[in-house]
Order: sequence, then structure tokens, then C-alpha cells
Amino acid sequence: MAFALAALLILAIALPFWHHNVFQASAVTSENESSISIPSISTRYDQDFATFHIFGEVRNNMEQPVENLTLDVTFLDSQGNVSGSLSGYPYLRFLRQEEKSAFDIVARGDAAASLLNFSYYKISRSWDVGLEAKPDLLKLDVENLLIDSCDYYRIEGFVTNLGKDKTSDISISAAFYNKENQVVATALTLVSESLDATKRAPFALVVDKESLPHFAYYSLNVQSPDYSSVVDRIVGDPDDGSDDGTTFTSLLPSNDITIFTESAVYGPNTTEIAIAGKINFGGEFEWQPSSLVLIKVVTGSGLVPYLATAPVTEDGNFTRNLYFPVDESAQGQVFKLRAEFGGSFAENTFSIGYANTGESTPGCKETEPVKMSQLSISSGQPSDTTDLVSGKEITLGSTVTLSTIAENKLSRQQNIVVIFEIFDEQNVVVFLHVGNWTVEPNSDSKGEIPWLPEHEGTFHIKSFAFSNLDQPVLLSSAAPLSVSVTEET
Repeated sequence: MAFALAALLILAIALPFWHHNVFQASAVTSENESSISIPSISTRYDQDFATFHIFGEVRNNMEQPVENLTLDVTFLDSQGNVSGSLSGYPYLRFLRQEEKSAFDIVARGDAAASLLNFSYYKISRSWDVGLEAKPDLLKLDVENLLIDSCDYYRIEGFVTNLGKDKTSDISISAAFYNKENQVVATALTLVSESLDATKRAPFALVVDKESLPHFAYYSLNVQSPDYSSVVDRIVGDPDDGSDDGTTFTSLLPSNDITIFTESAVYGPNTTEIAIAGKINFGGEFEWQPSSLVLIKVVTGSGLVPYLATAPVTEDGNFTRNLYFPVDESAQGQVFKLRAEFGGSFAENTFSIGYANTGESTPGCKETEPVKMSQLSISSGQPSDTTDLVSGKEITLGSTVTLSTIAENKLSRQQNIVVIFEIFDEQNVVVFLHVGNWTVEPNSDSKGEIPWLPEHEGTFHIKSFAFSNLDQPVLLSSAAPLSVSVTEET
């Protein structure tokens, strides 16, 4: 049986939009909020790519699984008139009870610009009730959490198939939250290889710079068409019976505890970090003269290299200077800072930055949003299977195919503009092709176009990827290619 539920679920007050800024929406209680909830939702206009994003995370609070989950967003002006609409899906459209998935619904170009002046918006959900929950047999293990030399976050780890059958088309969803429990970024990565029973495969999430400053915690989920994620224990749950609480996954932290470092980023020669925080006494917690807060520094893989306590004053404040020597080998590492008190906890992050040597930062090319492959040229139409032209010589009157591959280095879908240009010996453009490409997260897209040379000579071929044509930002270029066109002998 299908449910089609439409309700006033989220209202957002319009704010001025700036490049890459993130704006939070306030939730409004509705009778359906307990069914499919949205713990946090944000909007952002990306000027570089001329895209408007509404993104967040959904949770299935029903007692049965749901599938084919769809989100419909209606934007309204201050008079209550509809100014635009968007529809989209969570990264994972099948959710068992208590399972979550991030989402990012995008408008582009003129449609994106038309949404900038909304006053508020409504979100409705529709779904089908799943007949049977997928077996929870996919396990995620985070090995590293890094911030690279280009300021992109990288989360690296492994997904393991605990089932008895092979599975493929594995998707990993991620939502990133700040310490106010507001979502600041989402991401999706795909594991392309088939995974045999009991085997594991690596995964990586590369997250945009827009998630800076540091998120406090994140939520991960993994699925394939066959399996769902292993049900994790609730980290920090006093009834759980566990004592380490070190997994880097998410439970909404307590609003009654905060913890932070003096700086979000420390240099590679740091020897000490200053930690401070506050516990709100009077509600869940009662102050005692002997009250101590437990402080942990946790690595991306869940190890706890530093463990300390700090006394809590009667007004709830605590501080601690922690001896924390680091060297250049720690550059780029992100650590989780965790405070535990009375069965509840709070989290934040800090990282070790890169030394400023005055030289260009190494490795940035590897984390460009888009990377273009070497241009190729072959004989025949794009649909034909042909060999590369030997010596890159073309016979006048023959149609050839130009091709290149755009690789998306980020863990979100990108819409880009790809341009092919051909210049003659006088540097005059004799051929120009502009195409709009959609490239899925952590994957690539190949483009092929035909070209029929009209005269002899030497020609130089170039290809570029841009963010958009209105306010273009060059993302990448392919190495140029030269070819000779000669009369048929």
C-alpha cells in the first residue's frame, strides 16, 4: 500500500544569500513528523556553479521499512504565493526502522536564481511501505579522517559484506553536523566493484570546502540492492553496556554539554591544546564538589590516544590544557574531541594543519573538483567502435570522433560545462562544441562528439571543464592534442 503524505513540515525564513553560505531551517510540529522526520535541513546557493541546494537528512521513525521515498519542496514568497518547487530523493530510498539517509536536492541556472528570494518553504514526503526489511549485513569501518592540503575533508575506510552472497552497487550516505546539531554538508560515494561474501572494499568520501569550519560529528549509512547496514549500537547510551564510545558515527549529542578547542586548526609543531566546555546543571545534571568530566581525543579509526579528566566548577565550566605534541607526520589529521558526563556526551573536532613553507601547496591538483583525461581522437562516428587514428593523421572528408573523460573527485553530483575547441594554424577557432554534463559522485563521464574537417592543415584541439557559462570558473582542462588533415592519396 502506498502512502502519499503532504503536510507542512519545514518552514525556513528567507535570509540574504551569499556564496557558499549555509542557512538553517526551523522545524514546525506536524502530525506526520513522527513518521519520516528531518532532524535538520539547510539551504545554500553556490555562485560558482549557479546551483541552489536544499540538503539535510531524513529518518524513518515507523515500525516498518519504507521504500521509494520522495521529497517535494514548495517555495513561497512573503504573500504566500508559490515562487518555485523542487522534487528529489534521499541518497538511499529504502529505509528500515530508525535508519537515516542524507539528501541534496538541486536547482540549476535560472531555476536556481529564481529561488533566492523565497520567504519560506514546505516539504512533503511520499513513500511506499516496504514488504520486507533488507538483511543488515554491510559493515562500515572508518580508518582515516583527514583534511588535505586543499582543505577538503577525506573520510576513508572499508565496507565489508557479512552476507553469504555477492552484492554490488553499494552506496554510502553521509551527513555532517555542527555542534548546534545543524546539517552543514551531505555526501554520497559509490563502491563500484562487486563484493563477494566475507570480503571488503575501500571507500572514500571527499567533502567540499563548504563544510568548514569543522563539523562536530557525522552520520553514515550504507546500502546495496541486497543488504542494509549493520545495526550499530547507540554510542554513548548508558544502557548499552559498552565502555569505549569511540566509533566516529553519530548519535545526536546532548544539548546540555559543550566542548571545544581554542583553535579549530593547530600547526604541525604544536605541543599543547587548550580545551574548554560547559555542562548545564539544574536539569538532567546536578553539580557535586567532586564532579569530573571525562575528555577523550579520538582518531578517525576510533583509537583513543589521549584520555584526561577535568574538574567542573559550580557554574558548569571546565578547562584543560592537554599536552599534545605533534610533528609534520600528523599534518592533515582530524581528531574528534569528546566530553562525557553523567551518561551523556558532546563532540567537536580539531585538525593539524600544513606547515606554511611559502611554496605552492602540494597535492591540490589531486583534489580538484573535476579532472579531465587526455583527449582522444578516433575515426568514424561516436557510436562506432573504432581504433585510434595512427599518428593522429586525418584524411580530408573523413568524420572523426573527439572524446575526453571528466572525473568527479567529490562525493556529490556535479553539473559542469565541457567545451571542445579546435584551432587552425592561424589560431582561429574553426570548431566549437559546448555540452552540459552530469557527473555522479566519485565517478567519471565520457563525452564523444563528431568533427568533419573542412580543409587541410594542422589543427590544435583543446577541452575544458567549467562550472557554468554565466560566471564561469575553470575546473580542469585536458592536455591539448594536435592533428594533421591531409588530402586522400
